[in-house]
Amino acid sequence: MAKPNPMERKLYLKENVDEKSVMPLIEAIHRINDDDAEKEKEYNGWEREPIKLYIYTYGGVCYAGFALIDAIRASKTPVHTIVLGTAMSMGIFIFNAGHKRLIGEHATLMYHDVSISTGMNGEMTEGLKIELTEALRLQKMGIQFLTEYSLIEESVINDYINRKADWYIPAEEAIRLKIADAYYK
Repeated sequence: MAKPNPMERKLYLKENVDEKSVMPLIEAIHRINDDDAEKEKEYNGWEREPIKLYIYTYGGVCYAGFALIDAIRASKTPVHTIVLGTAMSMGIFIFNAGHKRLIGEHATLMYHDVSISTGMNGEMTEGLKIELTEALRLQKMGIQFLTEYSLIEESVINDYINRKADWYIPAEEAIRLKIADAYYK
């Protein structure tokens, strides 16, 4: 039985989160899962080797990020997320989606409130109300996701939101809060 090439299971998110950066990762996760499913049928006792997703991002578009999160969470082949450097904004959620989450000892995570950029000035228009409603929906999804897969309390996140402050989380604190499972070595 042929072992998978480990290089084919190493993926990198090293830019802003958007459709262009996440679609190749989603496609690779699906391709690896399809290949592993075929090998399970073909070889008795085939074991899936984890996919390693290395993350260094300042964040980006929520919709693209949640598409990648859905692909990670649905993957039968385990996806290990590894932060080297930083996972900020949408990056913290993508990191948190991993089946196993590793963090470099000098890495930093960052959470902040969802932002919208409408370019509208003046009165509250119907369009702005719709944008705000959508931003609040995305914010709620993110909060639920972080609190479900870590020891972070919703009240802590809401405190940062209310103060309009960015929350920088060094590796040691990320492990203590169970955002990360262990240091990357």
